[in-house]
Amino acid sequence: MATMNPEEPRPETTVGPEPERRHDGGETRSMGTLVRELMGETTGLARAEIALVRSEMQENLAKVQRGATSMGAGGVLVHAGVLALVACGILLLSLVWAAWVAALVIGAGLAIIGAILLAVGKRKATTEAIKPQRTIKTVERTRDFVRNERSRAMEKWR
Repeated sequence: MATMNPEEPRPETTVGPEPERRHDGGETRSMGTLVRELMGETTGLARAEIALVRSEMQENLAKVQRGATSMGAGGVLVHAGVLALVACGILLLSLVWAAWVAALVIGAGLAIIGAILLAVGKRKATTEAIKPQRTIKTVERTRDFVRNERSRAMEKWR
């Protein structure tokens, strides 16, 4: 058996017919090969987009969870504070006004403060906050790219 010198070029071993050469030096690939490559690249692209969506959704959901936790804690504290302030305020103002007027003034003031806190928490926990903005932009760019490439390919085949 003959041994090959490592400095000698290795003979090319190909299976099947030799690929056609284009005038620009590149190889011409069959339509089946191109379709298989396109399907493989499309599958890889879809998987990458799905991974990006998952990652971004996890980040956004963590933000919403923090907002919801803040809302819950704020609600509990507002409730306890309202109860204590209502009792204190009513007792204090009942020395000057009638008890019902004192209760009305204190209750209205605390309700306004509570409504403001709830509005702030609601703003933090909107559906817009969890929308995967980066992924949407990437998918739109990919869609536009595929459309352009498809148009170019169709023009070449005509």
